[in-house]
Amino acid sequence: MCYGSLGSDTGGSIRFPAAACGTVGIKPTWVRVSRYGVLALAESMDHIGPMTRSAADAAIMLQVLAGHDPNDSTSLTAPVPDLMDGLNDGIRGVRIGVDERYITEGVDAVVSEGVLAGIRVLEGLGAQMVSVQMPDTREFLAAWGVLCQAETAAAHQETYPSRADEYGPWFRGWLEKGAAVTGVDCANANKQRLACNVLLKQACR
Repeated sequence: MCYGSLGSDTGGSIRFPAAACGTVGIKPTWVRVSRYGVLALAESMDHIGPMTRSAADAAIMLQVLAGHDPNDSTSLTAPVPDLMDGLNDGIRGVRIGVDERYITEGVDAVVSEGVLAGIRVLEGLGAQMVSVQMPDTREFLAAWGVLCQAETAAAHQETYPSRADEYGPWFRGWLEKGAAVTGVDCANANKQRLACNVLLKQACR
């Protein structure tokens, strides 16, 4: 419907719709794109990125969006590379890690088949598939909910619960859960997040 649009991703809200609709969605490195002017869901996990019809369009949009913004003190000051560089070089020789267990276990067969078909297309274009084993991160999923709920409650404290009747039932329930999170809960969830980051970094070496 348009050349490109902005999305916000805290738990998949750029990536999942893009995957379902056959479009391109990029969740950039956290604070690579300024969050100034965006209503926060969970500030430590919110990302802003492009949603487009092609990789080239996504690169063009991200080139414009990325960079330090004095209105967002957390935005990265590191220079933005030329995101169009090499875009037309093809993917021959590019190594892509594939964990077939991760793609197929507990995943709807139609989704798995789509991902595996995509892998075959990339192989046909010259990419090299490398077998990898993703770590099991299921034990960390609950920590995301605790942190997101608490940070959402903080973001809405000016209007919730004072204007609770203006919220829909699902989101009102999310805020109620966030208001019930304790400092100890947050500390433990953040420890879990750090442990998950370490585990994933080790897996990528």
